[in-house]
Amino acid sequence: MNLLFIGGDMRYIKMIKDLKNKNNIKTIGYDNQIFEDIKKFDIKGDNIKNIDIIILPITGIKQNYEVDSCFTNENIILPKNFFKNCKKNTYIFTGKINDILLSMINENTIINNLLDDYEIKKGNSLITVEGILDDLIKKRAGKTITLSNILVLGYGNIGKPLVNILNILGSNVCVGIKDKKDYVELKNKGIDVFYTDDHDKLKKHLSNLNTIINTVPSNIITSDMINCINKDCYILDISSYPYGFNNDDIKNNNYNIYSKIPSKYSPVVSGSLLEKKLNSIMGGKK
Repeated sequence: MNLLFIGGDMRYIKMIKDLKNKNNIKTIGYDNQIFEDIKKFDIKGDNIKNIDIIILPITGIKQNYEVDSCFTNENIILPKNFFKNCKKNTYIFTGKINDILLSMINENTIINNLLDDYEIKKGNSLITVEGILDDLIKKRAGKTITLSNILVLGYGNIGKPLVNILNILGSNVCVGIKDKKDYVELKNKGIDVFYTDDHDKLKKHLSNLNTIINTVPSNIITSDMINCINKDCYILDISSYPYGFNNDDIKNNNYNIYSKIPSKYSPVVSGSLLEKKLNSIMGGKK
């Protein structure tokens, strides 16, 4: 199989090392990472028709056709027609499919959203929760999770297992949600819950916390609410851009953005999850 890795993070190093013995691999954006037996793909000279599988970063392609890479100091900007000459049934893997990517491909390509895969989603959620707990233990100056007053904003793929574990560990956890079904589920579990658009309740909770964990990329806690938060309250934001707080509003608080946790906390394990998915696809192509 001919594989092309474009950008990425430490998870992709694990994948490349494992896959290179049985596949022909080329890379774009790996200037700072040395692989003796792997060649760089020349955007101007190499023929993309020879590639069977293309692995883009989990973050996908940005509006200016740029892709993220931890392994080069240069900006990687792909030509607008980069994928137009892909051969039939070329797979493109990423974690974010947007209009820019869709405008770049042709009918020969099959796009696979890695983050939609159940096993990857489940594994990443658990790794993220473990990374959050590790961060709480290290960053909160010896405070225990047990009996801590913790607000979790959001009850999705991350929020749900996080709240369950915090509850088991004995924290006084409350959850800010927007969906009625989540409200009913949490009430049935005996967990304190409120709707985030109920600003009076939100302000009331903010004054009694030592930890806030935000999982939602939306400004739920507005500028006028920041003063309600205790100055010694640790605020952990694990959401993606544009994150959950305005940096200018929160700059005087103990605020930490910790996104893309699987790639930072456990790149080997999370890389193995991605690799397993690739192997299943490659097995079907051979």
